Amino acid sequence: MSAELWPCSTCGAAGVLNLGTRGYCTTHASEILRSFDPSVWSLRGRWIQTGCLRPDHGPGYAECECPACGAGAVVLVGSRCAYCEVIREKLAVWQASRVLTPPDCDIDDARRPAALEAWAERMVTAAEAGIITASEAHRAWDRALGERHAA
Repeated sequence: MSAELWPCSTCGAAGVLNLGTRGYCTTHASEILRSFDPSVWSLRGRWIQTGCLRPDHGPGYAECECPACGAGAVVLVGSRCAYCEVIREKLAVWQASRVLTPPDCDIDDARRPAALEAWAERMVTAAEAGIITASEAHRAWDRALGERHAA
């Protein structure tokens, strides 16, 4: 269920985005969102109007661009970028995969114990950050140690 959109606090036009205690129309929502430094988006972009309004798609729709990922689409101005969401999901899967991959050391390599210790520390940090679960870390660790027993 979405919240009721307020009229634009600047011009009184129909609102497409509520930010804080104010509503914004397509023009003013784009102005305020465009003023943010792109680094603040962190792949959580919102659509900013860059072209003409597209009432054929619905009220508040326009040709837009995402300041976070650079995607373009005809969407509701100020709404969240679906492309950023897909990128974030893929990035999370990639990060989890990377951290769950054991170090590439031969079993007889003298550096293996230190590499395994560093890997275990990375997995603990990743679990604390929510990138992986503790269960995933334990399974990866057991698989890595199982390689030694299998050899």
